[in-house]
Amino acid sequence: MADKNPKTISSDKYKQFFLHPLVYALSAAIIGAILFFLIYGFASLVPTNVAFIYNSDDADVFNHQLGFDFFRISPWRNPIGVQSYYPYPYDSSVIYSDSIPLLAFIFKLLSPILPKYFQYFGMWIFLCFMLQGVSASLLLKKLGLSYLKTMLCVPFFIINVPFLFRCFHHSSLAGQWLILFSFLLIISESEMSAKKRIFLWTLMCGVSVLIHGYLFFMTGFLMSFSCFYQFFKNKKRLSSVITFFSCVAITLLAYYLGGGMLKFESVIMRGFPGLVFDPVDLINPLIFSSFLPGIDYKYSTESAVYWGIAFMIFILIAIVLLVINHKKIKPFLKKHSFFVILTLLASVFLFAISEGLRPRIAGQQLWDLVGTDPNRELLAFLSTFRATARFILPVWYMIQVGVFYILAKGLPSSRIFVYILMPCIVLQYVELVPLTAKGKADGITSGYSTVFNDCFDDVFTSDARHLSFISDTFEDIASAGVFASHHNMTLNTSKACRGPKNSVQADLDAWNSEQLSDDTVYLLIDDYMPYLSPKLLPETYVVYYCDDRVCFFNKKLMKNAPGPEATELDREIFYELTTQYYNPDVSATPVGTFDSY
Repeated sequence: MADKNPKTISSDKYKQFFLHPLVYALSAAIIGAILFFLIYGFASLVPTNVAFIYNSDDADVFNHQLGFDFFRISPWRNPIGVQSYYPYPYDSSVIYSDSIPLLAFIFKLLSPILPKYFQYFGMWIFLCFMLQGVSASLLLKKLGLSYLKTMLCVPFFIINVPFLFRCFHHSSLAGQWLILFSFLLIISESEMSAKKRIFLWTLMCGVSVLIHGYLFFMTGFLMSFSCFYQFFKNKKRLSSVITFFSCVAITLLAYYLGGGMLKFESVIMRGFPGLVFDPVDLINPLIFSSFLPGIDYKYSTESAVYWGIAFMIFILIAIVLLVINHKKIKPFLKKHSFFVILTLLASVFLFAISEGLRPRIAGQQLWDLVGTDPNRELLAFLSTFRATARFILPVWYMIQVGVFYILAKGLPSSRIFVYILMPCIVLQYVELVPLTAKGKADGITSGYSTVFNDCFDDVFTSDARHLSFISDTFEDIASAGVFASHHNMTLNTSKACRGPKNSVQADLDAWNSEQLSDDTVYLLIDDYMPYLSPKLLPETYVVYYCDDRVCFFNKKLMKNAPGPEATELDREIFYELTTQYYNPDVSATPVGTFDSY
């Protein structure tokens, strides 16, 4: 046999290089990193740059950071995810503050060597950008797409509304790469040993529940889909049963360790299901398009699933290709009929779950199965999953994967594929990024400063153990929470998906019954003067006014005078204020309930 031409050998090695999964993964990670820097810059990656989080007008963003701040200073508990500093004195969990428990555990261990101000959400979103690209590239490779076609598709898995909308908003929910990796596991299982399959699914479920409960629901659903398929179709019955129950066991253990099984006598209920998927939002620009006006109707941004102009073009092309190649599709459907039918049933189920019990189309509610007198105990439990709109994400990504597969296989040449996708990448970026990307940090700022924090930074002794913030407005919590957490003090209120009701009311009652605590610093927005009955403070207390906040505390807690921006209020003036603003009708109304349907 004649020796091969050296050029042929070189060409074969070149092709083999670009067929290696590591090359796909590394290339996609680089694409993800480049897109992150184009959208957010570098500042959010600086661990000490917390200012852009605390100064955000998004209450969720700073609450996630505060959840970690208080968890960091609280003593270790069993379960390890539990702390009672935020809100004090109730037990709470980093699971319910959406602080990404997996990372919170790691950085709490490292806390002694970390700087005073520290955030990991920039690093997390950066990691999600890369993993979103990696998971998409490996999935498309497994489906048979070439290197070039795969790398052209990867940006669309990153520059899309469901992913970008969550970044620096509900940051933990940016872990949508878990969904894509779950798809990859499903189509790769036939090549895996039973041990590897069990290990990977168990790892996926354990990791997802320590990132966010919604991601676990979706990952766990796909795991169940896999077990069902392998059990009945491929007769892998023992390994499927072991996989399922191993995932259930590790999930329950992780959920317990994270503090997810806490019970409250009276919990916040935000309504289930209050935030449902609206099918029209797939094509409705809402607030996400730079070019197209949104269809005007009552909507929830939880239904953040707008496809974008570029992807809607892809869908139309894919439909045309399916019609043209319909004769080639029939054999494929016949060969994989069980898988296709099971996938359709799973999609219908997820669609039904995402619509919840109060489905709507174009903002119009079709019916209400919750009723006017719902089971409040059940709602208290289900309120953790009140945003059922999110459960459509596996179907959303399934459609995206399917469309790119059809384009890659159905277009007559790679050149046409490139000509179509290249300009559409630019279109997708220009249309969606300005209105979906959040959290861009302008400049690198270490630490955090407000007038209140500056005035009282080094005022109190170590005997000041609690900060009572008398307000039920989420947006007001930031500066109070930052001050308390960085001075090793507890805070009486919080913003969490499950937490105690009336956490502020107890402190109002303490004032009105003249039972203030000497180890507590009381802070209130002056809008809450009507809630305070006109009674003099104890002689041992002083009152300051700073940054639209009234602060009063026992003199024994003060080691240094407040900063110049703080004004000491004469007791008689403060008495006149409470007398002037006090409204007995308002004061009888509980605050801090956050209770709605």
